[in-house]
Amino acid sequence: MVSRFDFVPDPISRIAFEDAFTALTSLELWPQMKATYTERVIQYMKSLEDKPEKYDNLLRAADRRMMHSIASFARTLREMEHIAKVGFEKWKWKHIRQNRPDMVKAARKISEKWYEFSSDPHYALCRNRLRREFLVETAIDDRRNTSIKCTNTS
Repeated sequence: MVSRFDFVPDPISRIAFEDAFTALTSLELWPQMKATYTERVIQYMKSLEDKPEKYDNLLRAADRRMMHSIASFARTLREMEHIAKVGFEKWKWKHIRQNRPDMVKAARKISEKWYEFSSDPHYALCRNRLRREFLVETAIDDRRNTSIKCTNTS
């Protein structure tokens, strides 16, 4: 099964994040996670009067494998709060930059290769791009010698 947190290197953290994310989604608690800490405390105190079972359900759903200490549960919820405030994609890329230098290095390598393929006229990808972007007066490609004379149309 593919997890939305498959980039998290630690398997325990990956499971904890997945469980918390699923619990917050199913219990519709994401709006409360966006609130400030003080607002959340006030909401929590009010909810104890109104719907205490909602937060008990969060604890049960987010720690369904019973692997959390209080500290790890707090850390997990802080990560979920950050996801709620900045969005999943931004959080994901920040997490990757901080915790997965191997993925960052691989992405840079791919980016460098893409730049090479799209900028070097010896590659068909570049020649096709140049043909689309510029009015080509002469384009000769004998697979050994490439000469492209371009006139900018802009």
